[in-house]
Amino acid sequence: MEDNLMLVFTDPVSGLEAEFNDWYTNIHIPEIVKMTGMRGARRYRIGDGPRGGALTNQYLAVYDLGDNPQEALRKLDVIASSGQLTQSDAVDRSGLSRGTFYPV
Repeated sequence: MEDNLMLVFTDPVSGLEAEFNDWYTNIHIPEIVKMTGMRGARRYRIGDGPRGGALTNQYLAVYDLGDNPQEALRKLDVIASSGQLTQSDAVDRSGLSRGTFYPV
């Protein structure tokens, strides 16, 4: 079993951090995992240590894409473009970035 991952870097809108965290943990991740068949996800908040390069986001979500990452990502694109995911105004979309990572 390989660890095929999608990493998503995000920030809350200023003043809406509690709403952002509640939505992300209790609504967004469960919806994505259920609708795509991903194995799960975990969230992280950046620590106080040194930051390098372009790392500026406060939050990271690591999604386990499972054994068929292409299918999970295809499903994610379908549900995202169809409006099936619950959205939140607490997410600062201006700095959001994501990428998929595969074992080397």
